[in-house]
Amino acid sequence: MAYVDASFFKIFTLPLIKGDANTAVKMPYTAVISESMARKYFGTTDVVGRDLAIKVIKIS
Repeated sequence: MAYVDASFFKIFTLPLIKGDANTAVKMPYTAVISESMARKYFGTTDVVGRDLAIKVIKIS
C-alpha cells in the first residue's frame, strides 16, 4: 500500500479497468486497487463505489 496524491497518475501510466485516472485519488478516502485485490476482497472487479475498510497499524 502507498499513499499518493492526485499527481501520481500524471507521472505513472497504469491501466485502469474502471474509473478515471484524472480523478481517481483527488477526493479524500478514495483508493485504487489492483484487479487481484478486487477479486480477493470483493469476489469481482466491479468495485467502483464499494467500501473497503483498512486498518492502519502504527509501527514505532
